Amino acid sequence: MNKKYRSNPLAALHETMEGLRDAKIIEKQTMREFDHACLAPVVALAPDEIKAIRLRERVSQPVFARYLNVSKNLVSDWERGVKKPGGPALRLLESLPPPPHETKTGSRAKRQRARKDFVMA
Repeated sequence: MNKKYRSNPLAALHETMEGLRDAKIIEKQTMREFDHACLAPVVALAPDEIKAIRLRERVSQPVFARYLNVSKNLVSDWERGVKKPGGPALRLLESLPPPPHETKTGSRAKRQRARKDFVMA
């Protein structure tokens, strides 16, 4: 899966650090700190966004659950707002393109602006 970086210079720095980790020059804990500093945070999706992604792909909840390797009840809980996706499932959901009806004024754009404001601070 492609990693999303906060900026191009941080991407270059992170890739260098990954090479040093692979060469066992730096420890895993140090790499985790670089991950936190360089990688863009994953932004939670709203229940209606999750449902829109599933409907756009034209799959049922059980099929969508199978794609994400989660239970169909969990997908239902996400879509109703009872639970929120996390970990690998959230990364997979965020990597999908946004539903076509979202525009620059949509909720995803607002989250991206908030993310930029967070990075600039």
